[in-house]
Amino acid sequence: MLLNETYTGRTIYRRTRADKVRDVARNKWRRRMVVRDESEWIEVEGATPLIVSLALFERVRVRLADPARKERARPSHEYPLRGRLRCLICGAAMVGQTLSQGRYQYYRCRRSYAGSKADRCKSPYVRKEALETAIREALVEVLADPHRILDEARRLSMAIPADSRRGALDHEIGELEARQRRLVKLFTANDLPEEMLREESRTLSERRSRLESERMLLPMVDRPAWDLKALESRMPSVLAAIQAWLVKADGDDLDLLLRAVDVSAKASRERVEISGSVPMIDSSDYANLVTIERTSASLFRSDETMRVPFAVLIAI
Repeated sequence: MLLNETYTGRTIYRRTRADKVRDVARNKWRRRMVVRDESEWIEVEGATPLIVSLALFERVRVRLADPARKERARPSHEYPLRGRLRCLICGAAMVGQTLSQGRYQYYRCRRSYAGSKADRCKSPYVRKEALETAIREALVEVLADPHRILDEARRLSMAIPADSRRGALDHEIGELEARQRRLVKLFTANDLPEEMLREESRTLSERRSRLESERMLLPMVDRPAWDLKALESRMPSVLAAIQAWLVKADGDDLDLLLRAVDVSAKASRERVEISGSVPMIDSSDYANLVTIERTSASLFRSDETMRVPFAVLIAI
């Protein structure tokens, strides 16, 4: 709320959009919020009342961005799996927790202590050190075996491409989006009654929802544009570079590596399901994976064709 400028009386339509991205590692679709270019924003004047003055809003924003304040807010213990770890029992996010004044550190299901007793997850604590060690060792094992990842690349490269229906759906969804935008422009120009806007918006939204649902149900992703021979020749050196980084990575370096290989996991006290994908970094990037973050942000996209997925199930 403190960073939402709607409370200053400014309402922006189409500031973001939700893209549906194929997660090849998990074989399902997921939503990704993307901020649109400002040229696509539509400001709807008078849509919301001014509750907070612009001067006060700016003072709050400056205070929240104060580096000293952010430093004080840093957690006293590092939990590199935070944001990447879910409960294997109920699927809720797992968070870091300490006991005995930081002497013992754990990952714990958020639903194990939140909400009503009847709705709480029965999943117990998972020791931080044991879980992180198990995941690190599993990643080392995966990265030491290029054949495992190459086999997955071959399997995906042989997938049957989706038919032309995908392209037709994309085209129709784009047309509906353009019509929705025209409606908003007509309404803000007082050329369209509010009742008509609501009716047309409802019709377009329902139609778009049906088309997007159909698109999500298409059985196969398009054939990855992989050169399997090139992958086979590059994979060992890529894995060796990432593995060398992993062995010594700690703190921020470990967090960077987990993002570089797009790691996510589901855990219980007995076992862990790990998934991720290997970025086909260039030889010039081997020495320092920081370049992946700073100069190749697209490598973090799970729909990037130059990422090869992997998955592994291990016992703790």
